[in-house]
Amino acid sequence: MKNKLAVLMAERGLKIADLYRDTGISKTTLMQIANNTGKGIQYRTLEKLLDYFDVPIDCLLDVENEKQKNCVYCRNNKAIKLDKGKPSIMVAVINDGLAISTKDSLEILKLSYCPFCGRKL
Repeated sequence: MKNKLAVLMAERGLKIADLYRDTGISKTTLMQIANNTGKGIQYRTLEKLLDYFDVPIDCLLDVENEKQKNCVYCRNNKAIKLDKGKPSIMVAVINDGLAISTKDSLEILKLSYCPFCGRKL
Protein backbone atom coordinates (compact mmCIF):
# COMPACT_ATOMS: atom_id res chain seq x y z
CA MET A 1 0.00 0.00 0.00
CA LYS A 2 1.42 3.34 -1.04
CA ASN A 3 1.23 6.53 1.00
CA LYS A 4 1.07 10.23 0.17
CA LEU A 5 3.31 11.64 2.89
CA ALA A 6 5.58 13.37 0.36
CA VAL A 7 2.53 15.06 -1.20
CA LEU A 8 1.23 16.26 2.18
CA MET A 9 4.68 17.59 3.06
CA ALA A 10 5.05 19.38 -0.28
CA GLU A 11 1.61 20.98 0.00
CA ARG A 12 2.60 22.43 3.36
CA GLY A 13 6.22 23.28 2.53
CA LEU A 14 7.56 20.85 5.12
CA LYS A 15 10.83 18.92 5.27
CA ILE A 16 11.68 15.67 7.03
CA ALA A 17 13.48 17.70 9.72
CA ASP A 18 10.26 19.65 10.40
CA LEU A 19 8.25 16.46 10.88
CA TYR A 20 10.95 14.93 13.05
CA ARG A 21 11.05 18.04 15.28
CA ASP A 22 7.26 18.28 15.55
CA THR A 23 6.32 14.58 15.90
CA GLY A 24 9.38 12.84 17.33
CA ILE A 25 9.22 10.21 14.55
CA SER A 26 12.76 9.28 13.53
CA LYS A 27 14.17 10.77 10.34
CA THR A 28 14.94 7.28 8.99
CA THR A 29 11.31 6.19 9.47
CA LEU A 30 9.99 9.39 7.92
CA MET A 31 12.29 8.98 4.89
CA GLN A 32 11.15 5.37 4.37
CA ILE A 33 7.51 6.38 4.61
CA ALA A 34 7.89 9.42 2.34
CA ASN A 35 9.77 7.37 -0.27
CA ASN A 36 7.43 4.36 0.03
CA THR A 37 10.40 2.09 0.72
CA GLY A 38 9.50 0.84 4.19
CA LYS A 39 8.08 -2.60 4.93
CA GLY A 40 5.13 -1.14 6.82
CA ILE A 41 4.07 1.55 9.23
CA GLN A 42 3.36 1.18 12.93
CA TYR A 43 -0.08 2.23 14.13
CA ARG A 44 1.37 4.76 16.57
CA THR A 45 3.42 6.38 13.78
CA LEU A 46 0.37 6.46 11.52
CA GLU A 47 -1.69 8.03 14.31
CA LYS A 48 0.96 10.73 14.92
CA LEU A 49 1.05 11.63 11.22
CA LEU A 50 -2.74 11.76 10.90
CA ASP A 51 -2.97 13.97 13.99
CA TYR A 52 -0.13 16.20 12.80
CA PHE A 53 -1.62 16.80 9.35
CA ASP A 54 -5.20 16.70 10.69
CA VAL A 55 -6.38 14.57 7.76
CA PRO A 56 -8.42 11.35 7.43
CA ILE A 57 -6.54 8.15 6.71
CA ASP A 58 -7.37 8.14 2.98
CA CYS A 59 -5.49 11.44 2.58
CA LEU A 60 -2.30 9.75 3.80
CA LEU A 61 -2.73 6.17 2.61
CA ASP A 62 -3.81 5.13 -0.87
CA VAL A 63 -6.72 2.95 0.22
CA GLU A 64 -8.80 3.02 -2.95
CA ASN A 65 -10.59 -0.31 -3.35
CA GLU A 66 -11.87 -2.12 -6.46
CA LYS A 67 -15.37 -0.68 -6.05
CA GLN A 68 -13.92 2.83 -6.09
CA LYS A 69 -11.57 2.12 -9.02
CA ASN A 70 -14.43 0.86 -11.14
CA CYS A 71 -17.20 3.27 -10.11
CA VAL A 72 -18.84 4.34 -13.37
CA TYR A 73 -20.62 7.19 -11.64
CA CYS A 74 -17.69 9.24 -10.35
CA ARG A 75 -15.04 7.95 -12.79
CA ASN A 76 -17.05 8.30 -16.00
CA ASN A 77 -19.71 10.83 -14.93
CA LYS A 78 -22.44 8.33 -15.79
CA ALA A 79 -25.90 9.62 -14.95
CA ILE A 80 -28.63 7.61 -13.29
CA LYS A 81 -32.25 8.02 -14.24
CA LEU A 82 -34.63 7.70 -11.32
CA ASP A 83 -38.11 6.91 -12.59
CA LYS A 84 -39.72 6.76 -9.19
CA GLY A 85 -42.42 9.42 -9.17
CA LYS A 86 -43.03 12.20 -11.63
CA PRO A 87 -41.14 13.96 -13.07
CA SER A 88 -38.21 11.60 -13.58
CA ILE A 89 -34.91 12.71 -12.07
CA MET A 90 -31.36 12.41 -13.43
CA VAL A 91 -28.46 12.18 -10.96
CA ALA A 92 -24.75 12.44 -11.87
CA VAL A 93 -21.50 12.86 -9.94
CA ILE A 94 -19.57 15.86 -11.31
CA ASN A 95 -16.21 17.19 -10.10
CA ASP A 96 -16.90 17.90 -6.43
CA GLY A 97 -20.65 17.59 -6.42
CA LEU A 98 -23.80 15.75 -7.29
CA ALA A 99 -25.96 17.14 -10.09
CA ILE A 100 -29.66 16.48 -9.71
CA SER A 101 -31.83 17.50 -12.61
CA THR A 102 -35.48 17.32 -13.49
CA LYS A 103 -37.23 18.52 -16.61
CA ASP A 104 -37.46 22.03 -15.13
CA SER A 105 -34.48 22.46 -12.82
CA LEU A 106 -30.87 21.62 -12.06
CA GLU A 107 -29.40 21.54 -8.58
CA ILE A 108 -25.78 20.87 -7.65
CA LEU A 109 -24.93 19.62 -4.18
CA LYS A 110 -21.36 19.99 -2.91
CA LEU A 111 -19.96 16.61 -1.88
CA SER A 112 -16.63 15.39 -0.57
CA TYR A 113 -17.27 11.74 -1.41
CA CYS A 114 -19.02 9.83 -4.18
CA PRO A 115 -22.37 8.65 -2.77
CA PHE A 116 -22.13 5.41 -4.77
CA CYS A 117 -18.64 4.11 -3.94
CA GLY A 118 -17.34 6.41 -1.17
CA ARG A 119 -14.29 7.66 -3.11
CA LYS A 120 -13.06 11.11 -2.10
CA LEU A 121 -13.86 13.56 -4.92
